[in-house]
Amino acid sequence: MRIGITMTTGLNCRVWEDRGTAGRELAYYDRLAEMSGNNAVLFSYPLCENEETSLVSKYAPRLELIPVNSFLPAFRYREFLSSFLYSYFAWNKTVKCDIYRSNQTNGAWLAWMLAKKHKAPFILRMGYLWSDNLKRRSSRGWKVFTAFERFLCREADRIIVPTGRIKEKICATCEVEREKIMVISNSVNTDLFKPLKRQKKRDVLMIGRLVENKNFREAIKAVHEAGLSVTIIGQGELSQELKDFSHALGIDVEWISRAPNFSLPELMAEHRYFMMPSLYEGSPKALLEAMACGMTCLGSDVDGIREVISHGRTGFLCGTDAGSIGSGLREMVSCNNPDKIGNNARSFMCDNYGMNIAVKKEIDIYNDLLNELKGKKQ
Repeated sequence: MRIGITMTTGLNCRVWEDRGTAGRELAYYDRLAEMSGNNAVLFSYPLCENEETSLVSKYAPRLELIPVNSFLPAFRYREFLSSFLYSYFAWNKTVKCDIYRSNQTNGAWLAWMLAKKHKAPFILRMGYLWSDNLKRRSSRGWKVFTAFERFLCREADRIIVPTGRIKEKICATCEVEREKIMVISNSVNTDLFKPLKRQKKRDVLMIGRLVENKNFREAIKAVHEAGLSVTIIGQGELSQELKDFSHALGIDVEWISRAPNFSLPELMAEHRYFMMPSLYEGSPKALLEAMACGMTCLGSDVDGIREVISHGRTGFLCGTDAGSIGSGLREMVSCNNPDKIGNNARSFMCDNYGMNIAVKKEIDIYNDLLNELKGKKQ
């Protein structure tokens, strides 16, 4: 079985590498290739094809790379248009796949069109509802993209989402049969992310893009009032604003703009607590990784986090304002059995979110679908 994977429009492995997430993202696809018989293809949008090949070889040696090149001049929708032109003019030059699968909704049209051209099944995989994110940001044209998202949902032979909440919303808004939507949680490499015995150097660790929905400002207030030190890993549009704010408070904060994914287990082992105070989440990979490392975690009681943390058993939940976050911090810090909480979190990750578990579920979906389609042809 050959699986074709299309990346988000305009995205490439260099972008992932710059974010420090290339190892995480490509490791899953490398495992998918391995468990499907070393037979998976990645369609990406490289700026430099040699560099892209090098990154894929480094992090996913079992994965075959097919670049979606553009000969169009630079303009706002260049990559968007290139994906359409590629499917019409270069599809016959690509290796035929048995299944085409998207990385996210944004860019899934390439998987859909290639599947149509090659008469193969189309799998719409999404880590979050693209339409919800566009609406929250009041992005131009979000209604158009919402309609396109619904179209792709109806066209897909199967839809893979990370949470039951997203499944229910698709059922309610896209007129899609429930049986067509499969839930496969985001996974974590529990061989890499595991408890390490290291001296604790700082108190709280937070990881995420420095944007509004991550709610770092309220978290910084709460950490300051609790008298704790904090390390924040991430970059984004609020970077300077948050640095100025923390400086004005006089908080003990260490800023790290980027950390490669493979370096995170060491950093996590050097901190006592992990915190994710977001206003909303899809299926937060950094939280899964922290829990797999056996960290004592505090997360906001919102969609995407409450499905992962069981309050008082695998971590702690709190509200999203500084006062509620502060109360959660005090409860977490005063916990009499943090090791037990961390062990519970680790066990929960290994039993439910391990990478092999997720990959096997995905391959089972593909095999069942191909057998079902084969039976209909006979």
